[in-house]
Amino acid sequence: MKKYTLEIQNESVAEKVLWMLKHFQDEGISIKENNTNNDDELKNSLKQSVREINQIKQEKLEAKPIEDLLNAL
Repeated sequence: MKKYTLEIQNESVAEKVLWMLKHFQDEGISIKENNTNNDDELKNSLKQSVREINQIKQEKLEAKPIEDLLNAL
């Protein structure tokens, strides 16, 4: 299996390329859209989590008991 990443600046060209690729889905082509905003959101979320964990370790932030989380589930 091979994977390719396309970066298409022009939205109308992107629509044409997707239209063409969709005709090959029955032959094993899988189309997945990668949204760079999601990548940025994930990075920011991870950074925030690390900051909060460090604050908890330094006793600058109080963590909730794990029981509260488990009860919510």
